[in-house]
Amino acid sequence: MRIGLFTDRYVPQIDGVSISTESFRRELEELGHEVYVFAPRPTWRYKERSNRIIRFPAVKGLFWEDNLTSLFFPHLPIAGPSLDRSEVGQPAEMSTLPPES
Repeated sequence: MRIGLFTDRYVPQIDGVSISTESFRRELEELGHEVYVFAPRPTWRYKERSNRIIRFPAVKGLFWEDNLTSLFFPHLPIAGPSLDRSEVGQPAEMSTLPPES
């Protein structure tokens, strides 16, 4: 099954949300699922090593000092895989994406 995890906090940020999302991703992959994580890019120059981690441009410190606010437009389609299931990790910017994304 292709599963998308949408979160506003993900590694290399270290906190409870990012660690639990990463653990969830690993466990699902061990069960044989194809898992994609949609998360903010920590810096403008950050290069993701995995093609299953889709990063959005983000601004740091817009609301809180260590918070990354994703810059995306929910009405536009996201370039990524067709998903069988999606999960939203927390109710912030990423939760505004339409269900068909």
